[in-house]
Amino acid sequence: NADGDLDRVADNLSPFSRRKGLEGHFNKPYIQQESTCWRRSLWEESGNELSSSLKLAGDLELWTRFFRLAPLHTVDTLLGGYRYHGLQRGITQADGYFHEACAIMEKERQACSTPDGALPPPPPVITLSRERLATFTAACGISPEPPSARSCWRHYTENLIAITNRLMREKRPEQTDFFRNEMMLFGLAKPSAVSLTADRLDELAELHRRVQALNEKGEQYATQGDGEHALAAFRDAHSLAPSFSRTRTNLVQGLWRWGERKQALEQLAGALSEHAHDRWLVLAAAEILAACNAREQARGVCSEYLSYDPHDDEVRQMLYKLGGKG
Repeated sequence: NADGDLDRVADNLSPFSRRKGLEGHFNKPYIQQESTCWRRSLWEESGNELSSSLKLAGDLELWTRFFRLAPLHTVDTLLGGYRYHGLQRGITQADGYFHEACAIMEKERQACSTPDGALPPPPPVITLSRERLATFTAACGISPEPPSARSCWRHYTENLIAITNRLMREKRPEQTDFFRNEMMLFGLAKPSAVSLTADRLDELAELHRRVQALNEKGEQYATQGDGEHALAAFRDAHSLAPSFSRTRTNLVQGLWRWGERKQALEQLAGALSEHAHDRWLVLAAAEILAACNAREQARGVCSEYLSYDPHDDEVRQMLYKLGGKG
């Protein structure tokens, strides 16, 4: 945020690929330039320069050249942040940026001989673990600065404590494993920081375990056709962690299956507003909306998801079955 505090970390990692950009979805989400790293050899091979004709979207033009030569791998750790303070050009001149960006992608599409060809799989997500980072730093002789040498270590500790406290307060256990790993990484530089969030992370982990167990119990009842006990388990899970995507999906499907359809649609609307890019919720929503003869809305749900992850063949097939462009 404007004060430099860690405000939000996205729940889902979006796949990035050249095809996604060529389809016009370069902003789902934007490639965050301050967290993007590359080798000098890629920079040199792609032209060794930034475009001087662009005022706002020069980084996107560079990504299009990089994409001709190499895939973009997503790293599941905190590398950098985008600071919202209200005055950056990306906000004040958003329309101008989008106009430049669309022109860049249109030019790139025209330069491609088969922009509508087969869709290759996205590159894998790389998880940065404590063991991997420790091995790398030891092999390269890297020694992080002592935590007392820079105020950023103290500030980052405060950020991680604040965000784990907020996750517990809001009953959001989905990111427990991510933040536990993040604290282990940070512990290489500041070992005492790990203990400062241990209790909160343990509470989140226990909440996550309880919610998952209730979902598994409800799913077992659902498989047996026991709607009463299935819905009871899903409702209990929902009361523990209302935003948990697996619970939202199970509850919507259970309500619909066992006749509480008005409530199912009410729950579905709220769930989609929060989890529009969760594949299981999207697939469930498409089936329910199609059953309501709301095929246009079902296509819209699938299309929105595919703008975020165009590599999901099952959702693409669902869109095709609904009469959309799969």
